[in-house]
Amino acid sequence: MVETTASFRASPDVVARDIPEGLMLVNLQTGAAFKLNQVGAAVWKHLEGNRDTAAIVAELEKRYSVDQARLLRDVEVLLRDLEQEGLISSSSK
Repeated sequence: MVETTASFRASPDVVARDIPEGLMLVNLQTGAAFKLNQVGAAVWKHLEGNRDTAAIVAELEKRYSVDQARLLRDVEVLLRDLEQEGLISSSSK
Protein backbone atom coordinates (compact mmCIF):
# COMPACT_ATOMS: atom_id res chain seq x y z
CA MET A 1 0.00 0.00 0.00
CA VAL A 2 1.29 3.44 -0.94
CA GLU A 3 1.17 6.03 1.84
CA THR A 4 -1.34 8.77 1.03
CA THR A 5 1.20 11.31 2.29
CA ALA A 6 3.92 10.08 -0.06
CA SER A 7 4.70 12.48 -2.87
CA PHE A 8 6.04 11.38 -6.23
CA ARG A 9 8.00 12.85 -9.08
CA ALA A 10 8.85 11.64 -12.54
CA SER A 11 12.35 10.35 -13.13
CA PRO A 12 14.48 12.75 -15.18
CA ASP A 13 15.32 9.76 -17.41
CA VAL A 14 11.70 9.44 -18.59
CA VAL A 15 10.19 11.16 -21.60
CA ALA A 16 6.40 11.40 -21.86
CA ARG A 17 4.42 12.00 -25.04
CA ASP A 18 0.67 12.39 -25.48
CA ILE A 19 -0.97 9.77 -27.68
CA PRO A 20 -4.67 9.39 -28.55
CA GLU A 21 -5.13 6.59 -25.99
CA GLY A 22 -3.35 8.44 -23.17
CA LEU A 23 0.39 8.79 -22.71
CA MET A 24 3.52 6.97 -23.85
CA LEU A 25 6.47 6.88 -21.44
CA VAL A 26 10.00 5.95 -22.49
CA ASN A 27 12.78 5.31 -20.01
CA LEU A 28 15.85 6.72 -21.77
CA GLN A 29 18.22 4.65 -19.61
CA THR A 30 16.65 1.28 -20.38
CA GLY A 31 14.80 1.97 -23.63
CA ALA A 32 11.65 0.45 -22.13
CA ALA A 33 8.35 1.97 -23.26
CA PHE A 34 5.13 2.10 -21.25
CA LYS A 35 1.65 3.14 -22.33
CA LEU A 36 -0.80 4.74 -19.91
CA ASN A 37 -4.53 5.05 -20.56
CA GLN A 38 -6.37 8.35 -20.06
CA VAL A 39 -6.67 7.94 -16.28
CA GLY A 40 -3.04 6.87 -15.95
CA ALA A 41 -2.05 9.90 -18.03
CA ALA A 42 -4.03 12.15 -15.67
CA VAL A 43 -2.19 10.65 -12.68
CA TRP A 44 1.16 11.20 -14.44
CA LYS A 45 0.35 14.83 -15.18
CA HIS A 46 -0.54 15.44 -11.52
CA LEU A 47 2.96 14.26 -10.56
CA GLU A 48 4.35 17.46 -12.07
CA GLY A 49 2.93 19.42 -9.16
CA ASN A 50 4.68 17.15 -6.64
CA ARG A 51 1.33 16.30 -5.07
CA ASP A 52 0.84 13.52 -2.58
CA THR A 53 -1.37 10.51 -3.28
CA ALA A 54 -4.36 11.94 -1.42
CA ALA A 55 -4.21 15.16 -3.45
CA ILE A 56 -3.97 13.23 -6.73
CA VAL A 57 -7.01 11.14 -5.79
CA ALA A 58 -8.94 14.28 -4.79
CA GLU A 59 -8.23 15.87 -8.18
CA LEU A 60 -9.25 12.73 -10.06
CA GLU A 61 -12.47 12.46 -8.05
CA LYS A 62 -13.53 15.81 -9.51
CA ARG A 63 -13.02 14.48 -13.02
CA TYR A 64 -14.19 10.87 -12.87
CA SER A 65 -17.32 9.27 -11.40
CA VAL A 66 -15.55 6.53 -9.46
CA ASP A 67 -15.88 5.41 -5.86
CA GLN A 68 -13.14 7.07 -3.79
CA ALA A 69 -11.91 3.78 -2.29
CA ARG A 70 -11.59 2.19 -5.72
CA LEU A 71 -9.90 5.27 -7.14
CA LEU A 72 -7.40 5.31 -4.27
CA ARG A 73 -6.67 1.61 -4.73
CA ASP A 74 -6.18 2.01 -8.50
CA VAL A 75 -3.91 5.05 -8.09
CA GLU A 76 -1.85 3.21 -5.46
CA VAL A 77 -1.38 0.24 -7.79
CA LEU A 78 -0.34 2.50 -10.68
CA LEU A 79 2.12 4.48 -8.54
CA ARG A 80 3.64 1.29 -7.14
CA ASP A 81 4.03 -0.13 -10.68
CA LEU A 82 5.58 3.11 -11.99
CA GLU A 83 8.00 3.17 -9.07
CA GLN A 84 9.00 -0.47 -9.57
CA GLU A 85 9.77 0.30 -13.22
CA GLY A 86 11.97 3.24 -12.21
CA LEU A 87 9.68 5.78 -13.86
CA ILE A 88 8.97 7.73 -10.66
CA SER A 89 10.50 8.14 -7.24
CA SER A 90 8.72 8.79 -3.95
CA SER A 91 9.38 10.56 -0.72
CA SER A 92 7.24 10.53 2.41
CA LYS A 93 6.25 13.87 3.82
